[in-house]
Amino acid sequence: IRDSIKIYVISKMKQRSLKQIFAEEDSLPATYNTELASYLKKYDGYRGYKFFGVIMRDTVKFVKNCNKCFYIVNYDKRTQSGSHWVAVMKNGTNVYHMGSYGISPLKEIQDRYPKSKIYYNDRAIQQSDSNICGHLALNFIESIIEGNSTFNEWLQEALRYSNRYRINVLN
Repeated sequence: IRDSIKIYVISKMKQRSLKQIFAEEDSLPATYNTELASYLKKYDGYRGYKFFGVIMRDTVKFVKNCNKCFYIVNYDKRTQSGSHWVAVMKNGTNVYHMGSYGISPLKEIQDRYPKSKIYYNDRAIQQSDSNICGHLALNFIESIIEGNSTFNEWLQEALRYSNRYRINVLN
């Protein structure tokens, strides 16, 4: 049964627009480290970016120094099962942290880049009962690497489609 679930999740890992992710927020399955890593490895070396994998928070300290790199971090440690994904991208001295709950970067990420300017979103874009953090992390990384948007442009688009800020005019 576990293998059939995993195959289902892998089949759902595809490029989605922010509009699609938020439209499917109630039905998108949670993402696993192996699916995220498998999907993102195609960007390793693309436009000079190095992919450092999908890692747990207590392994951030092992990320090599880089000029242009990206990775996804889970809030949990290696001894835990995993809880929430955030995306990290570094370009020169700037670090971009996308966390869909709008929380400041993990201490491990801040400690890893003491001389860098870390930009992060401080507004939640994900519903607390949904599983879209991994999907949003993928979309963020793809949008930045492919040059489709800047950090601020991506965030503004995410806020526009986020279900957290929709007003139900019928009630």
